[in-house]
Amino acid sequence: MTQPRLTVGVLGDRESVELFERAGHTARQINGDGDHLDVDMIVLDAPGVPLDVMVDQWLGQVRRGQLVMHTSLEYGVQVLDPLEVQGAIVMAAHRVWKDFWVASAADEVGESVLSLLIPEMGGNLTMIEDAQRPAIMAGKRMLKLVDVARQDAFTLLTQAVPAIELGLDECWSLPGEGQNLQVDVPHLEQMYHTIEDPSIGRLFVELVRRQASRTGAAAVELWAMGKNAL
Repeated sequence: MTQPRLTVGVLGDRESVELFERAGHTARQINGDGDHLDVDMIVLDAPGVPLDVMVDQWLGQVRRGQLVMHTSLEYGVQVLDPLEVQGAIVMAAHRVWKDFWVASAADEVGESVLSLLIPEMGGNLTMIEDAQRPAIMAGKRMLKLVDVARQDAFTLLTQAVPAIELGLDECWSLPGEGQNLQVDVPHLEQMYHTIEDPSIGRLFVELVRRQASRTGAAAVELWAMGKNAL
C-alpha cells in the first residue's frame, strides 16, 4: 500500500530537500516568513543557528498536528517542547553514517512517523535515548578529526616527494558530513567521558588539540593540553 505523501518545508540546505524528494514527498526550502503554513512537516536543519534560538523564533508559527523535526545530534527532542505545547508533533532525527540514522520522538505518533519516513529515504533507523548522544557525537567528531591527520600526512608526502599530487577527495573527504569542527569545551568534555578505551581517548584529545592549534581555538587547546597532562 502506498504511504501518504507529505508536503515538507525545510529550513536548511538543498541536500535535505532532495532526501525527501527522493522518498516521493513534495519538499521545498522555507524561511518561516509565512511560507510554511501549507506544509505537513517542518524540518529544522540549519547547523549554524543554535536550535533553542530557532525554536523560540517558531513559537506561535506552528499549527496543531503539524509535524516538526530537527536534525541536530546535539539536542534531543525535548528542545522542541515549546512547539509540542502548541500542538505540534515533534521529532529529532540525525544521519550518523551513510544511511544510518538515529532518532527520538516525544510520543508514539512521532515514532510511527519516523519508522515510515526514514526507511522511505533509504535509511536504517535506530531509536535512541538522549544519554546516548554524547557517545555518538564523540564518534562523529573523531571521523572529522581524522581529516586533521590526513592533512598533515598530505603535507609530509608533498614535502618529501613534490611530484605527488593527491586529489582533494583523497585527502579531505571522509564521512561525518555536516558536523562543524568548532565545538565548545563542555561538549568536548561530555564526548571525552564516553570513550572507555584510554588509548582512543588520548588519540581523541591529541587530534582535538592539533585542530585547535590550527584554528586558534585557545580554550579548546588549553582543554586538550590539560587532558594530556593527566
